[in-house]
Amino acid sequence: MRKLIFALAILGAIMLKVGGGAWWIADNWGYTNITNGSNDGKNYGYSVPAIAIGDADNDGLNETVIGYKNGTYELRMYEYSSGTWTETNITDETSGIYAVAIGDVNNDSKNEIVIGMQNDSLSLDGNSIRIYENKSGGWIETNISTISRDVTVIALGYASNKGINGIMAGFTNTSSDGYNVKFYDNVSGGWRENNVSNNPYSVAGVAVGNGDSVAGNETYVGFVNSPNGLKMYKNTTGKWVETNISKIDITNQTWPTTTSNLLIKDVDNNGKQEIVMGMSYNDGYTVINQVKNYYNIVSSVWIATVMAGGLTYMPSSIGVGDYYGNGRNATVYKYSTFNIIGITNSSTFWQQTLIGVDSSGVMANALQVADINDDGKKEIIMGGSLYSQPYNVYSVLEYHYITPATGGVAATDLFCVALGKNKRFCSGNGNDYLCIKDNCVVI
Repeated sequence: MRKLIFALAILGAIMLKVGGGAWWIADNWGYTNITNGSNDGKNYGYSVPAIAIGDADNDGLNETVIGYKNGTYELRMYEYSSGTWTETNITDETSGIYAVAIGDVNNDSKNEIVIGMQNDSLSLDGNSIRIYENKSGGWIETNISTISRDVTVIALGYASNKGINGIMAGFTNTSSDGYNVKFYDNVSGGWRENNVSNNPYSVAGVAVGNGDSVAGNETYVGFVNSPNGLKMYKNTTGKWVETNISKIDITNQTWPTTTSNLLIKDVDNNGKQEIVMGMSYNDGYTVINQVKNYYNIVSSVWIATVMAGGLTYMPSSIGVGDYYGNGRNATVYKYSTFNIIGITNSSTFWQQTLIGVDSSGVMANALQVADINDDGKKEIIMGGSLYSQPYNVYSVLEYHYITPATGGVAATDLFCVALGKNKRFCSGNGNDYLCIKDNCVVI
């Protein structure tokens, strides 16, 4: 490490630092533009706030399904085969699509596409939850709920612990009945609406799964401008029991909390599930932006860990998965307007890596980690906008990690500082290294 510091002093390197003692480094990442919306000759100046990956048409292969929130309000599907992405326009909606999910929601052993809409057009046909099922090569639409406020997020799962899948939906706080979290399940061929929460705040994130290490699933909800930004709901006796989570470790919190979309994942690779989310709150003195995870050690006792802190902007659009292909989960989140940042855990500290940079001209709106091209490897998928003149072209990008050449040292194993384009000094594994791209030599 002394050689590293000495070399930096001589070369006058510029180091970019973020909160928590982590350094941003540039790993070897490639990306593919799946679509810029121009496949049919139209000019799509529309953004992509919603992405889902899964076997949407039940052909045994994964597809990428995206929703546009403005313009033509299209729901499109992309499937990769023999080096080519095939595009299918499933439907043209009349309002913006803000949430998309794929799963067996009506319990017929086949997947469906679920969308949540917002009424941001002149038409009043929006504010809906709809499903699309592929039958005999065609898409059948079912309208689950036409409601009096906008859908913000949806999650699928066994939320009611009754052995059947369903749709958990979050809405804005402008509601005629006061409930902004609802669960929809299919009983005897009909859709039933279940009220979950009447918290008077808009919903920013929803996740369904076993996040507290206690038998049965729970629903975790992140709220906007709420004194308790993260809450848990559990149904075991036909009633939804609410538990506050986020305020426990914020002793000075006197101002509202804003949370971003959240997930239930093993973010630190310890074999246990955590709740990972973006958070912004005011402790009475300043605004604090963080990526946090919450772990339940005993009943109703949650431990919070800061994965990325001291951020200028609120982190959002979080994804978790093994996108390095090393058998370990890593986290990725949107930061500021353009950048997307990866977070890895080395058992002693959280390290951040700059993956998508503003030089690519991409504004991240939605992130997912999944195997989108059925190659057995997971990629980072981002829906956003490519800024170009004279108009904006919105796009879906896929980021994939390029494994270093034989004999090289992966940048994620090292603590690095950038010296210039593709050049870094790194320290780790008991040595100091000079790295050109991902080819490193001991110095």
